[in-house]
Amino acid sequence: MRIVTLVFILTFSSNVVFCDTSKSMRADSSKPFVLGVTDEIESKQLHEKRIVNIYLPEGYNKNDTITYPVVYLLHGHGGNYSD
Repeated sequence: MRIVTLVFILTFSSNVVFCDTSKSMRADSSKPFVLGVTDEIESKQLHEKRIVNIYLPEGYNKNDTITYPVVYLLHGHGGNYSD
């Protein structure tokens, strides 16, 4: 019974010792989450400006000759803008 109790205490106390709860350590290693750019285009059919989110692959450079596949997602702005 003593061994079971000892194993139980060591198991749960090691979680407290090895958990990283410091915000300063997380803040130092964090970086912004940028997917692309937001732009506006004038819609002649709707007679209004429309917001377009353009998500670019990592390492994208508009001066490169590399081509990428394109996915068009209609109404996929995630609710950030009024409808």
